[in-house]
Amino acid sequence: NLGEIEGVAVLGNKIVVSSIGDDDNGTNSGSVYVYDLDGTNEVKITASDGAEGDNFGSSVAIGSSSGSSSS
Repeated sequence: NLGEIEGVAVLGNKIVVSSIGDDDNGTNSGSVYVYDLDGTNEVKITASDGAEGDNFGSSVAIGSSSGSSSS
């Protein structure tokens, strides 16, 4: 469940999707998912110091060699 989606970024065969409503580290702590465009190879990223209300992933961007997220 992606929760509340805040942002999406696409480059080449990768898509980055933010889910600020994700609750792994507390209510609305947030997370970011990275997929291949065909929907495979899901990688979920959460903040190592995530806490309730952080909204990690409130903006996302992807560059030619990496993705990034900020809260």
